[in-house]
Amino acid sequence: MRKAIFESLARIEAKVGQTINIDAEMAFVTADVIFRTMFSRPIDDSEAKLIFDEFGNYQNALPHMTVWSLISSTSHNRKALPKKAQQAAGRIRGVILDLLNERRSGKVRHDDICQIIADCRDPEDGKPFTDQEAIDQIAFFFLAGHETSASALTWAFNCLSSDKSVADRVAEESQAVTGGDFISFSDRGRLPVTRAVFREALRLYPPVAFFGRRAINAGKLRSFDIAPDSLIVVSPWIVQRHRQFWTHPEQLVPDRFLSDEYGEQQTGTWMPFGFGPRVCTGAAFATMEAELILSEINRRYHLKVCNPEAIKAASRLTVKPRDAVPVFVERR
Repeated sequence: MRKAIFESLARIEAKVGQTINIDAEMAFVTADVIFRTMFSRPIDDSEAKLIFDEFGNYQNALPHMTVWSLISSTSHNRKALPKKAQQAAGRIRGVILDLLNERRSGKVRHDDICQIIADCRDPEDGKPFTDQEAIDQIAFFFLAGHETSASALTWAFNCLSSDKSVADRVAEESQAVTGGDFISFSDRGRLPVTRAVFREALRLYPPVAFFGRRAINAGKLRSFDIAPDSLIVVSPWIVQRHRQFWTHPEQLVPDRFLSDEYGEQQTGTWMPFGFGPRVCTGAAFATMEAELILSEINRRYHLKVCNPEAIKAASRLTVKPRDAVPVFVERR
């Protein structure tokens, strides 16, 4: 994480006095983090860049999520992916297979996730993962691991840009904790304001706007009778902005996560990582990564969104800005 963030800082420093697309930079740095974690390589490698670009093509080829798409079909009655999405997925899987086979050959070994998957054997029959199974595992970790974090961080910087006083508090906290040095692992517990800002950004802009669950048995949800095999749609976007649960739900109020003053910490009202037994397994990883990125970048630079009125959310695989988000870079 530190190496990837250091290189992100260098890219931003080179653009002081200019504009950068913060969404693209967050996508790059989070992809770099997860790639180094999984493959012990930086994102600069050509195969990594191809994965990054093709995943963008994959998302763009998918139909946007709408209410009609939810009520016209169910998650267990899948429709074929658009051809362009299939082609992009095929190219991604081809690159992952090359990386996997490199590890299987024994020519390259690293203590990382890819190696664990390559070496894994079934305890009963001793067989390894099939190509498809191994690629599924790696693709899930890599693609889900960077896309959701990139989306959340883009919105977090958008929030900081909209409220200079909050951005200054985050910068002052980081400076006080580190004394100007790079944040260490032990410093993370001493960044409550940074963590609260990230949690508030996740409340306002959850990476996944809604997710589905299939009812296995009959049941009751409030006044509704739920038949077996029904599709239940849960929306963090709606629940986390509901005035029944939150004071000033449309406003950025990080302090709601710093004390009980607002009385809003009800179970099940904040769920950007999901909820229950299927909660996101990467939540701790993503939170650590986000706190480091927010602290290290924000205490060095003001990132001012150039045209905040034009920033609109679009629900694709994640909740992303509909268009690029240009920011003007100034040193603090």
